[in-house]
Amino acid sequence: MQPVHVDVITQVLTTYSHCKRCELFCNLMGINRGIHSREINEYPEEVKDEFLRLSDWIRELMRLYKHRILLRAIDAQSPLGVLKSLWHRAWGYPAFIVEGRDKYAEWDPEKLEALIDRHL
Repeated sequence: MQPVHVDVITQVLTTYSHCKRCELFCNLMGINRGIHSREINEYPEEVKDEFLRLSDWIRELMRLYKHRILLRAIDAQSPLGVLKSLWHRAWGYPAFIVEGRDKYAEWDPEKLEALIDRHL
């Protein structure tokens, strides 16, 4: 059985980093922790809360479906996120695109699970 492909288009909390070598060095020195924490804390509380809520929801989906689902998170502000949002007319986030066809853009886990179950 092939896993069901689900793209999750959402606004992602981003931090800026160095090149891989510098990032490794800074991590070993403990320099990045404070910088990245400061960047994340600059987001409004409602954005952080929504991101945490979505993270919990995705973890629950992975627990429920294990190997039967393949999730891919896409930053809504990335070129791919903009293109997929336009293509699927996803104006609200998070938007779940199931098997490249069906779109779901609400916060009801039962409805999303029913949509995924139809594709299993």
